[in-house]
Amino acid sequence: MTSSAWITGGPFLEVSFLLKLEDNREKMARKVIHKLMQLPYEVELADQNLEELLQKFVKGYLDDENSVTVHECRLSLNITIARRRKSYFYIQQLFDDTIMCDFVFYGSVWDDKLFDQIGVREDEHPAFISFLEDLYQTYDFLVGGIAYEDDMTSLFDCQEIWPHPNYQYENMRWMKIPTSFLHVIHPYS
Repeated sequence: MTSSAWITGGPFLEVSFLLKLEDNREKMARKVIHKLMQLPYEVELADQNLEELLQKFVKGYLDDENSVTVHECRLSLNITIARRRKSYFYIQQLFDDTIMCDFVFYGSVWDDKLFDQIGVREDEHPAFISFLEDLYQTYDFLVGGIAYEDDMTSLFDCQEIWPHPNYQYENMRWMKIPTSFLHVIHPYS
């Protein structure tokens, strides 16, 4: 691989879901990662510094431009969904009690051999839908979906940087699910 990025280029296929923060940040992140490793998929964590990444998530970092503290953890994974592929896995705190988990995959229909990236063919979409359904069985999330270049934040009527009060679960726009979503699991589906 000639780039330091785990995945690069695009488009990206995102599988994301929302959870209610019920514990402190660290406990929540540890539970999420523990469950990730228990999924019925071959999942391999590529990062060697998990503890450091978790502590950065707990502490957060100041977004100087917006004067907010952002809590985000990004893990590099190898995961087998139809084929073995690379993914970023984000844990992001959108507001006090709202956590978004987001798997980001190289989503081109063609594989990129130069950067050792497996694309997502149309005939593999059902495997990703099954993956989302398995995530629901594992995490019992509030809402989750699959989209190209889109995640659960687009279900909120908010363009603010998170964390922001508008990213509370109660503020979701259920009747305006963007057409970019291939599949959504929510209480009204």
